[in-house]
Amino acid sequence: MRCASRLVALTDRAILRVSGENSGQFLQGLCTQDMQSLQIMRSAGHAVLPAAFLSPKGKVLCDTLVQQVDKHEFLVDCHADSAAPLLRLLQRHRLRQPLTIENVSKSYAPFALLPPEAASESSSASTGDEPEPDLASFFPDPRFAGMGQRAVLSKEATTAMQMTLADYHRWRVCCGVPEGPRDMKVDEMMPLHVNMELLNFVSFSKGCYVGQELLTRTKHRGAVRRRFFIAVAADYGSSEVSSLQDALGQLEPSRPLTARCITSTAESLEPEASDALAVFARSRQDQSDLKQVGTLQSGFQNVALCLLRCDGDFNDPRSFATTAPLQEDMEVVTASGRSQILLRAPPYAFVEPVSPK
Repeated sequence: MRCASRLVALTDRAILRVSGENSGQFLQGLCTQDMQSLQIMRSAGHAVLPAAFLSPKGKVLCDTLVQQVDKHEFLVDCHADSAAPLLRLLQRHRLRQPLTIENVSKSYAPFALLPPEAASESSSASTGDEPEPDLASFFPDPRFAGMGQRAVLSKEATTAMQMTLADYHRWRVCCGVPEGPRDMKVDEMMPLHVNMELLNFVSFSKGCYVGQELLTRTKHRGAVRRRFFIAVAADYGSSEVSSLQDALGQLEPSRPLTARCITSTAESLEPEASDALAVFARSRQDQSDLKQVGTLQSGFQNVALCLLRCDGDFNDPRSFATTAPLQEDMEVVTASGRSQILLRAPPYAFVEPVSPK
């Protein structure tokens, strides 16, 4: 399939620019990522890493991708709803430093180039005559390679696209990758609860930054029992439950969901289906004893991201391979009881991080 047919304009995102001498050191003291790693990466090509900005209490204000484009110039790719608050935060900490901090979304826009398996889920058909994007500008998504590639391009360089923003977010859910503010409520979520260290957002070896103390304490002393999993639903009591169990069992742990796992159900897991936002666990022997164990965030059809309260500790990525999130005799259902939820660990928990720490 041609590359242009897999190109998505991420119209729900914005680009901020931080430039000036010591701009890297400025960002170093504010975000979870090590800006020195970007300098190392820049000598080998594209220098892009995920980075989160935290409150003093260690909770996520916004998630970003930070790209170093020059020695003293950085582009910050963030959600459009987070752009104005993040711009104010950066300007507030600038003090008297000679830095330029601005929103350049009128000139630049972020794009995603999805992998072929994501394009196969799209209803759009390639015409075969659309111009190809400049692949030299693209780089592997630094959160999880299964997400495809990203780029920040001039708006003048845009081309016709066959895939939509909805296609991107569907594939993101298949990869188990949360994004704020939809999946990470502002100043409510701890980074480890939303899988940020698994997605390469956090350097535990860098110096001090806002929110570091509580994040580090949670990592080394706490018990991480909230994590994002992928929720796959089937009509309760139907034969589709066992079919989905087989499909998930045959899928490599490090692979995103495939089309075989995506089906139509009586109850959609779309965010608009408010009666399906809460998920409950109950014993198969005593189905009257329900306890809420999670909430559904981004979703489509029968698939969603689930912020789950686990029975065991998930401090280490290896826990996803060795520890069941809930007791084996429990089944998970939506609030209405019409759908049974099968839980799948995020595929990036089984992949070693690739960036320098």
